[in-house]
Amino acid sequence: MAGFTDYRGDPIAVDDRVRIAPTRTRRGVPAYLGGEVGRIASLGRSKVTVVLDRYPDRPWVVPPDVLVKVAGSTA
Repeated sequence: MAGFTDYRGDPIAVDDRVRIAPTRTRRGVPAYLGGEVGRIASLGRSKVTVVLDRYPDRPWVVPPDVLVKVAGSTA
């Protein structure tokens, strides 16, 4: 399986810190999540599970092309 990349084309992996890009919210991603920061919990076949800092009790499943890696992430 090919690795996941964010909307800039940078590789992303489990435990990376990511931000949901405000201008890229679409395909079932609520607009109010734009700009939220969190950590990748798992990678699925075509989607990514993200646990956001503001909503730690509700993981969000989003397409990887709405994410951007936050500076200081691993990998």
